[in-house]
Amino acid sequence: MKKNILEIIIIIILIAILTVLMLLFLKVNKTTDKDIIEDNTATMWDNEDNSVNVSDDNKEVIEEDTNSENKKIIAEYSYISWSVGFNNQGFVICDDGSIYKFSLDGKKEEYNDAYRNLQKLNELILDNVTEYKGIVNKEDLKKIKEMLPNITNKTLEERELYSMADGGTTSCVLWNYDLNEKIILSTNGNSIKRNNNANAEELENLINKYTT
Repeated sequence: MKKNILEIIIIIILIAILTVLMLLFLKVNKTTDKDIIEDNTATMWDNEDNSVNVSDDNKEVIEEDTNSENKKIIAEYSYISWSVGFNNQGFVICDDGSIYKFSLDGKKEEYNDAYRNLQKLNELILDNVTEYKGIVNKEDLKKIKEMLPNITNKTLEERELYSMADGGTTSCVLWNYDLNEKIILSTNGNSIKRNNNANAEELENLINKYTT
């Protein structure tokens, strides 16, 4: 009888020891899992923060100023005709490289009032922008700006003159504010003109690259 009781006590003690060991084991695992979860969570938030920062950085790099206010036109490719009403539309490149589509159709009086003054014409055109088209790359913009002051209408040659009063004229021009003058690179339509300056063709190709 005593032997049986002793055996029972030993079994109870062993069960108690096993229970304590199991509880200790579970506690250690739970702590480890919690640490892992916390570490993973922290890493996840770190990654999210980094992702946001990278995204914001990229946004700053590629973001373009589509607003046409306070800009100066430096080049233009456009069509103009006085035959039926008044039509004048085309594309302009601004000093920051922005490219805009514009239309002055039906605004004959406003155009006649502004065309002799490039500052006023600049405001009129940019007030009538219909669409933002993109931006000139830095290298091309630099070339245009560097060559612009060194070309004038003194080297302009009129090749042919047509009597098509209703044909209108398509022009590729630079804007020189110091001279208050549009510098013609080429015209086609009622008259055909070409500028014989050594840089005229390269400039025209650069402008056409973004406006035609």
